[in-house]
Amino acid sequence: MPESLEKKADELRKAMETATNEAKVAKEKAEAAEKRAADAEQKAKEMSEELKKAQDTIAEQGKSIEGMDKSIKAQEETIKELKASGRISGNPYEVALKAILDAKKEEIERLFKAENGAASRMKFKFTTANITTQSFGVQQDPSVHSDRLLPNAFYTTFEKVTRTADKLEWLEGSDTDQTGYVGEFTAPATANSYTVAGKLRQYAKIASFIEVSSELTDWYNQIYQWARTTAVQRILKKADSLIWSGDGSDSGTKTHVYGLKTQGSTAYAATGAKYEGATVADVMLDAIAQAKKSGYVANVAFIPYVLDAQIRGIKDKNGNYLYNQVTGMLGQLRIIPTTELGDNELVVADSSCAKIYENGEYEMELERVPDKDGWKVWLRKAFQVVVPTSEKKGIIYVSNVSTAITNITPVAAKA
Repeated sequence: MPESLEKKADELRKAMETATNEAKVAKEKAEAAEKRAADAEQKAKEMSEELKKAQDTIAEQGKSIEGMDKSIKAQEETIKELKASGRISGNPYEVALKAILDAKKEEIERLFKAENGAASRMKFKFTTANITTQSFGVQQDPSVHSDRLLPNAFYTTFEKVTRTADKLEWLEGSDTDQTGYVGEFTAPATANSYTVAGKLRQYAKIASFIEVSSELTDWYNQIYQWARTTAVQRILKKADSLIWSGDGSDSGTKTHVYGLKTQGSTAYAATGAKYEGATVADVMLDAIAQAKKSGYVANVAFIPYVLDAQIRGIKDKNGNYLYNQVTGMLGQLRIIPTTELGDNELVVADSSCAKIYENGEYEMELERVPDKDGWKVWLRKAFQVVVPTSEKKGIIYVSNVSTAITNITPVAAKA
């Protein structure tokens, strides 16, 4: 009997231990579940707050977009009204010119009406985008005609860069390579050398002017029409000419344009290749090879109009024209005729080698001319050409095409 009681007591004790352990495990699981629930609740709260912030941001952006949309629409309506009234034309230069003349109109009128000794000069500037077009589509009386200005060649080909500083600066480097064999545990005998030098150049300024009578009542339209057409066309035409033939140099005329002919090109030197029945097209091929040897890829050729006619007529052995009348290309070169070159000259170039730097501002000045009882109205523009020394090898100048053809023609063919 006692043994039976002890056995039952032992079984009961074990059962109680098991129940206690199970209760402990259940409690731990409950606590863990409670913690997970609390974490989930916290995350839900955080997500709810983030969602609210996002919704608030979206609402604010929506209001901003709505305001911008209204502003854009208002500006579009204003521009539409101005265009409808003829007050602006859409050309950036003309808009800037119109705006400055409108702003200065009363001041100019007071200047025109002043006595000879009072306020005899005024000057102002206006900034506008680069002008790259050939003409400005000005409507004129069809019964009035004048000689047409031919398209610009150099000005419209090379990259134009706007700078506001009064001087241009760039870096040029030179490298002397001494790379070669070296023995084991032996230091190289001669080191490579590399130097960098800063270059500085001033802008050149060109101008055009007209004289206006002080008795002229419609001075505004005369100045505006002249400045938006003839003046700027003549300035850009002169710029195009000086880009090629400018006499600027570090030793003298530093405020003139550094022309490509003397300051930005390399003289053509026959590569030694010979061409049967050589023509001006073969001279261009030889010049391309010269530029290629220095690491440049020629993509444009400037030629006089007399050579333009010859190039258009060149045919292959099958009688097919080599010049593409649609694209204006001869092989890899875009052919650009110009009056700036002599009849026996041409230039083959990689157009990335030269840059045209512009000050970005046009300057207008009114100057009293007492002895004529009138005014001079000036329009000025500052610009400059930069071709780093190494890039000159990518612009090949052929000074005598006839001599070049002779040099690349086989001796037997010459005889």
